[in-house]
Amino acid sequence: MITLYLTASILIALMLVCDIFILTYPRLSVNKYPIFFLSFFTLFYILIYFNFNAMLFVILGVNSILLASFTKKLYSVFFIPIGYVINCVLDNLIGLAANMLWGLSVKELNANIYRVILVLLCTIAASCPVLYLVRLLFQRYLSSIFEKMNKKLTALIAITLFLCATMILTLASFFDTLEITRREFFLMVSSVVLYSVFTISMILFVLYTAKKVMKLRKKWSIWKT
Repeated sequence: MITLYLTASILIALMLVCDIFILTYPRLSVNKYPIFFLSFFTLFYILIYFNFNAMLFVILGVNSILLASFTKKLYSVFFIPIGYVINCVLDNLIGLAANMLWGLSVKELNANIYRVILVLLCTIAASCPVLYLVRLLFQRYLSSIFEKMNKKLTALIAITLFLCATMILTLASFFDTLEITRREFFLMVSSVVLYSVFTISMILFVLYTAKKVMKLRKKWSIWKT
């Protein structure tokens, strides 16, 4: 069991480091990646070993602040939770595919080290192009908004993403050791996907509103002068 925990922790750390690399490139120097890898590996091992899902909030928060410090960009606090949410959604979709094709339950997937490795490697491979697309969209449409956003709104969005990631982990891990039907598996994955989409849509709406307010303030300042 310890070997399974270590393997899962290593792969999760690798996955999140890949997320950081894709979303921040080329802002982060190479010598910073081992710091994140060791941090994620150690903290996720503790989380998995003690089955303490609430610790994820701390893991994402601490590493996000560290990333913002390294990149000198406050909006970098969004990158790790966004990457984690996307990873979780893809991981659950891959698990659902395995269930539909080969009848493997969540319990069976998580109990075998080779299946854990395969699922997590598939998740990393699937998340890379998705995160690359997210980076392109972020640079084109959102970076200018985040540059001008006040710290309170930035903190509120970051906390919302941390809570979303923690809730997704809690929801998905509830069925880790249970034998559930295919229908229940489908409903669980659907809940994870819908909750993620709802949270991200709400954040995008807030950003759209913030952008409009910024434009109005700019017009107002021009009119006053």
